[in-house]
Amino acid sequence: MGYTLKNVAWLLDLKSTNRLSQWEHGIAKPNLMNALKLCILYRTLVDQLFNEYRNELRVSISKREQLLAAKKKSNDTAFT
Repeated sequence: MGYTLKNVAWLLDLKSTNRLSQWEHGIAKPNLMNALKLCILYRTLVDQLFNEYRNELRVSISKREQLLAAKKKSNDTAFT
């Protein structure tokens, strides 16, 4: 697409390129509205745009699901 940081900042209605630079360097993450704007601009899905972060969250939630299932199971057997 060949956009400069200034182009992207303007398209996303940002006042400067500072936020974009922070997002690119992993210093900060965009809020939901800006993430959706980025997805529209780059014609991609949010989970593809933030694939590494998505994978970390998936692993974390999966572990918590397993803990919850074990907790439910121990509670069910405690009352039988």
